[in-house]
Amino acid sequence: MSFYLKPATVGTGDKVVLIHSEIHGNEKTGTDAMLNILEFLGTNTPEAEKIRKEITLVALPKMNPDAAELNRRGNDMTWAEVMNQFPQLVGASPSWNDYTYKNESFDYQSKPGFDVNRDVNPDLNYIPQAKDFPGKSPTSGWFITPESQTTRDVYKSLLKQYGKEEIFVDLHHQAPYSEMDGTDDLSHTRFPLNFFQIQARLQDKIMPSMQKTIIMIFPDN
Repeated sequence: MSFYLKPATVGTGDKVVLIHSEIHGNEKTGTDAMLNILEFLGTNTPEAEKIRKEITLVALPKMNPDAAELNRRGNDMTWAEVMNQFPQLVGASPSWNDYTYKNESFDYQSKPGFDVNRDVNPDLNYIPQAKDFPGKSPTSGWFITPESQTTRDVYKSLLKQYGKEEIFVDLHHQAPYSEMDGTDDLSHTRFPLNFFQIQARLQDKIMPSMQKTIIMIFPDN
């Protein structure tokens, strides 16, 4: 399915922030959060005006629209379409993130798709090569999906326009895949029995880093 994604840009500040949501189409809350952020930044409040002067926010809401429409993780694309776009991959094994299964929740058998979140590569100029397939989860992706290509191209355009892109935020949320013990109910969030001990360690080690990141974006807030 063909589509066109155009980023929304707010602000004129020196710090360039790229943020996108719904790379998995059944993770909706990130898009809602991003739209709320854009709505707030479009107001004439002193806080919004101050932030617009400090950062340039580039947003790609619902960057996997086919998956969002199908309410599933993977996009709407076949391996045959990949080979059509990249003839050098004819004869190669399909990538490991090519979903073709069918279960009680999803039917990728009749409408295959790829996990776009696994289709990125640190080399922004990478060209897919047959020797790199099928790959595996810990290794880099290939930019074979239009969604990952769009994010890459937006990122490269920011580097060209601003000479930098300081922060990239990929919004997710946990879908209800965990079964609650003793029931057939699904849970969005589960806490281990030692949650509070883990939380304390996280606050000591991770929270200071998160705070530094926030201060770097909004130093005067």
